[in-house]
Amino acid sequence: MSTPEQPQDPQSPDVPVLYPQYVQPQYVQQPQYVQYYVPYPYAVAPLPRTNGFAIAALVLGIIGFAGLGSILAVIFACVALGQIKERGERGHGMAVAGLVLGSITFAIVVIAVIATLAGG
Repeated sequence: MSTPEQPQDPQSPDVPVLYPQYVQPQYVQQPQYVQYYVPYPYAVAPLPRTNGFAIAALVLGIIGFAGLGSILAVIFACVALGQIKERGERGHGMAVAGLVLGSITFAIVVIAVIATLAGG
């Protein structure tokens, strides 16, 4: 039986190449993470509610309902602005937007009625 030949180093053909032995890695224990609780020093206050009349005014101002919705949008917006100032609720921007959209829609309906009566 013949013995296998050792691989030769191409730089010097007389010296065999020695391959390093594979060493089994040592298992290292992973660091333990400490769980800790940091209490909040103060309680978080809840956000104030959004006024329902402000939401209704915005929706009615967008929809319009051929005149009736615009009048209700203006009324709801005025009620909402009063309640928001009194109670400190959110929704001031929605109430103002409903007031503006309701006013514009109401003005368009009034101009259309006047134009229809003047033309007929």
